[in-house]
Amino acid sequence: MIDKLSEIDLGTIAIVDDNKNSAEALSVNVETCGSKAITFVEDFSDLDALITRVMEKANGVLCDHRLGFGASATFSGAKAVAEWYDHQFPAILVSEYTDLDMYTTIREYRRKIPVVIPRDTIGRQSLIEGFCICLDEIKSVTPAYRKPRRAFVRIVGTSSDSNIDIVEAFIPQWNLHKAVRFPLSLFGNLEKDNIKPGMLFIADINIGARVPQELFFENFELAPEPDPNDGLA
Repeated sequence: MIDKLSEIDLGTIAIVDDNKNSAEALSVNVETCGSKAITFVEDFSDLDALITRVMEKANGVLCDHRLGFGASATFSGAKAVAEWYDHQFPAILVSEYTDLDMYTTIREYRRKIPVVIPRDTIGRQSLIEGFCICLDEIKSVTPAYRKPRRAFVRIVGTSSDSNIDIVEAFIPQWNLHKAVRFPLSLFGNLEKDNIKPGMLFIADINIGARVPQELFFENFELAPEPDPNDGLA
């Protein structure tokens, strides 16, 4: 049982938050986990520079999602966490807007965000467990609910949320009776005008997800037409 973050070589945790008071509150939580906290509350003009500065000064990071209010960042916290993931650096996304953003600006990068913690549930246990999950995934020890599988996606509609084009769909291999939402941008280079209700696609999806918020999608392709001679049509 891990009692302190320092026990897993996370002696210093960076706090990236455009609100000074919120950053200080997160710092207190980090210190209760036995680690030193270092805050980054301004100068979010260059994502690459931020990624580097944090990695030079800390062993892990807690990053707020909406960084554009107090610091006029041109990127989201979700995008930053995804960048740290690519650098195999343990990063947790934190936000008080998870219910609003989970299916749009967070889901856009969810594949590379092992842990999202709503701000009102931040505590010693959630932080230690969260960073353990991040470190395990960096070491390719991925829990079943985070493992992608090729699965069908049936489109049922499109809409818009905060000026973001959204797809509504069912994933039969995950849940036949629960529709999910995700950004249209996840279809990549596929022709957007051809993504219409009734169409069937295949994508990499973590169909072991325990709740809709954990789902991620990538590598979409149009599903082949049914073969009337294979006995399955």
